[in-house]
Amino acid sequence: MTSTPTPEEHPERMTITQIAALLERSRQLIHRLATTDESFPEPIIEAGSTRPKYERAAIEEWWANRDVRQGRRTDLEKSRNQEQE
Repeated sequence: MTSTPTPEEHPERMTITQIAALLERSRQLIHRLATTDESFPEPIIEAGSTRPKYERAAIEEWWANRDVRQGRRTDLEKSRNQEQE
């Protein structure tokens, strides 16, 4: 009889929660990146599971090579516009 493998037995396939722990980022950030960043690795859908999994090697390569951009500070624009009025 075979049992369902646990994530620890197959760490090469990871859920969003496991990726977040690996990268020391929030689960919400990883989920947002997975759903909005076109360069995020493709998920692997396993039969009988509702959670997508990702290849660990692909995630590590993507993280090391991703294009990081600073967010635009809209709070400064608001204060400048108020000063000009």
